[in-house]
Amino acid sequence: EGLVVPHDLPDGDRAAVMGTFDSIPNSVFRLFQAMNADLGGFEPLLRHVGSSKYVMMFYMVVTNWALFSILTAVVSDNMAKATEELEGEIAEDGVEEAKREREAKMAVLFKRIDTNRDDELTLDEFKGILADEASCQEICSITGLPPADLEDVFDLLATRKDGEEECSIKQIDFIQLLDIECGSVTARSIMKVEHRLMRLEVAFREAIDGPSPHPP
Repeated sequence: EGLVVPHDLPDGDRAAVMGTFDSIPNSVFRLFQAMNADLGGFEPLLRHVGSSKYVMMFYMVVTNWALFSILTAVVSDNMAKATEELEGEIAEDGVEEAKREREAKMAVLFKRIDTNRDDELTLDEFKGILADEASCQEICSITGLPPADLEDVFDLLATRKDGEEECSIKQIDFIQLLDIECGSVTARSIMKVEHRLMRLEVAFREAIDGPSPHPP
């Protein structure tokens, strides 16, 4: 008792100091109050025992550092998640905006090279694009595809109407399927497989029913 509470304290003050830690629940509650800078429960101890001020100072600094560290970690984690979600939304918006810009440019380019204004691109018109250096660079820049891949895509998508010898691509196919996303190897590979399956189907039907007048 003499190590903390001075021997010369009057009985009333001694009882008040000892009452600061009268029970474990009350002591824990007062320590929790001290963490929140409420030292009312420790007033008798701090007033009569000078060394307790330094102990309380150390306790408040350590507990607040620990509390702030936890809060900072939680807030930082939430901020990081919010930032990641925001960056993801911005990236998605950027991809969609870039896609819309590409489609608009493709529509303008299509109208310029569609000489007969039938909303379809024939093989001759397509070859004319690739033969013209400026037009070839423009369509390659818009789609992100080299000329060889553009020819590959045209060959996969081109159809032949009844009574016509020349293949052509519709405007909507030109705008949507010559998009930059067709530049992936997976997409083109799938398209090639589908095209070959269609040819196999036609060949199978011809073997059974006879040759078709206009094969795809």
